Amino acid sequence: MKPQQLRQMREISLQFLYRFQIDQELKNEDAEDLEQKFDEFLGHNQISPSSEVKALAFQIIAGTVSNYENLEKKIESCLKTWKTSRLSKIDYTILLQSVFEYNWKKTPKKVIINESLELAKKYSSQESASFINGVLDKILE
Repeated sequence: MKPQQLRQMREISLQFLYRFQIDQELKNEDAEDLEQKFDEFLGHNQISPSSEVKALAFQIIAGTVSNYENLEKKIESCLKTWKTSRLSKIDYTILLQSVFEYNWKKTPKKVIINESLELAKKYSSQESASFINGVLDKILE
């Protein structure tokens, strides 16, 4: 898969998972219902990825949702005096997705951190990018 397709996959999954952070009902969805909500999300937002990008994005989404509690514990253990509830929703979503992708897909640490920083710069802030960099560096050691 080309780098731009992988970036699109990460952006689509981030956008959907951000919605998940806002709409906690998805936490209890089974895979079929989650996939239906993902299809509705794509249609509503007029996003038309290739079938390969869509399938990979959904794997990131489903895996992040199903491993949510473990990912949350892993992130929280690296925050020291912070709780995940203090993080902005978009920054937290980037961290969740990135940690899952690193563990699931075995994407190299350098790629995960770089892609996460690009997402943070686009959807959050430069300060968030620095924060995410530090947290991911600890988690992905």
